[in-house]
Amino acid sequence: MRVLYDVSHQGYAARVRGGRRGIYRATEEFLLHAADEPRLDFRLLAGESRTAELNLRYYAAAADLAVAGRIVPIGRPAGELSAVLERVLFGAGRRLRPLFGDRSRIWNLFAAGPKRLVNRGGRPAVPANTIDIFHSLFAPLPPPGRSKARVDILTIWDLLPLTMPEHFPNAPVRRAVARAAQSLMQAGGHAICTAAAVKSDLVNQIGIDPDRVHVIPLAASDALFHPVQDPTLIAAARRKYGVPPGEYLLSLSAIDSRKNLPQLVRCFRRLQSETATPAASLVIAGEYTERHRAPLAEVEASSAGHGRIVFTGRVADQDLAALYSGARAFVFPSLGEGFGLPPLEAMQCGTPVICSTAPALPEVTGDAALGFAPHDTTAFVAALRAILTNDALAADLGQRGRRRAAMYSWRRTVDETITVYERLLAEAASRANASPAEAGSTRPRA
Repeated sequence: MRVLYDVSHQGYAARVRGGRRGIYRATEEFLLHAADEPRLDFRLLAGESRTAELNLRYYAAAADLAVAGRIVPIGRPAGELSAVLERVLFGAGRRLRPLFGDRSRIWNLFAAGPKRLVNRGGRPAVPANTIDIFHSLFAPLPPPGRSKARVDILTIWDLLPLTMPEHFPNAPVRRAVARAAQSLMQAGGHAICTAAAVKSDLVNQIGIDPDRVHVIPLAASDALFHPVQDPTLIAAARRKYGVPPGEYLLSLSAIDSRKNLPQLVRCFRRLQSETATPAASLVIAGEYTERHRAPLAEVEASSAGHGRIVFTGRVADQDLAALYSGARAFVFPSLGEGFGLPPLEAMQCGTPVICSTAPALPEVTGDAALGFAPHDTTAFVAALRAILTNDALAADLGQRGRRRAAMYSWRRTVDETITVYERLLAEAASRANASPAEAGSTRPRA
């Protein structure tokens, strides 16, 4: 089965600080496992724009060789003038971008004009060799017929910038997500969503036929997330990130308003004011960049004067399992997710999970987490209290979490994706073999 994956987003994510997480990490895991699948013969390209194509060099340098070796060679400039322009603009970008630090919005405004010059030729051409599936893992689908594939598919990770715009002040981000979703209707393509909640949002937002939307869950990395039983490894991680002695609750996520961290801090402080509650620390882990400054300031203000609240900043991949495993519980109060990998990672480490019931988190945690409505302070405090005072409950949640996590794997994700490919190719072949009248009646519905 010949598949062409559009990974335009991977080059940009590989280039910027803080970009190699979330969708980048999930895409990388999917491609690594797909590379081991004999049923797939796939290549990678960046088809969204010329700048995306050029940025793919950064992904080629960062990716595993099993994936990097499948990248379609970057096309040549349209002419000598374009070649000079690209060299000058990208050379200047490499020198100037570090001067802007985390101020990505200012940089994007500064670079917008040069990018338009580089991209003035439109989207890069798709290789002319025959492919069965064109699958974009983030970028909008190309116009009808341009991909030269029998089936076009777009992965929709979430539509939160459209359904929760108050938490996404960056207008270009909202427009990019809307443009990708709308490309499904224009190209007559199919969507793969990471959760039923995302499928529901997609159907409601653009009116796509639900039969054209397929739900396939993600997974946590086996290499990174596993129970750590060696106390010396846990102690080393605690020292490295300044975790105080005693029990601790762990929260790990990006520091933005959607993660609901001020509510977590308020509930933790309220719980710690109760004399009967065992002493514990709250460890808030996650990388901070410019876009997180305002949310981080709010979280820090709410935690002022409380010595048992620790901010670690970014946690290195090799330390994640130890930090998860050492925690009394993992707490995830998010207001909305496209899937919810951190709770799954914690469950895979055997750590009890306290998790918001916002979409799409219950789909991931099932009955293996202590749930609460994210704005319900009383229920949130009660969940924190229960996990700190009830050893039997904590042990039971840890065991249930590991069983739940075992239901997910990247092997399953790849297998279910191939099943969708095979079904859609069979339907396309059936339409191609039908009479013109029948083919018209079976054309995918909007």
